[in-house]
Amino acid sequence: RKAAELVTDDSTIILLGGSTVYSMCRFLSGKNITVITNSILVLDRLRDEKGIRVILLGGVFNPKEEEVWGPLTNAGLRYIRADYMFMGTSS
Repeated sequence: RKAAELVTDDSTIILLGGSTVYSMCRFLSGKNITVITNSILVLDRLRDEKGIRVILLGGVFNPKEEEVWGPLTNAGLRYIRADYMFMGTSS
């Protein structure tokens, strides 16, 4: 919730995969923002939210994590500018 409070209207944010980042999505409802993500779960959660534009990065699909990754994902991130980035960790 605290992380989502940092995000203001007209912001562009990057939400990378992970359950913690996914949990943040419900607190973004009602905001007018752009979300860039590699997470299929984030895409699924935000795709019908009015005011939220979702940009999905390309890459190799990892079904265990429900996200895309790899050189194509990294190349896409090189050219993107955002106000905030939120990411989780995995073991």
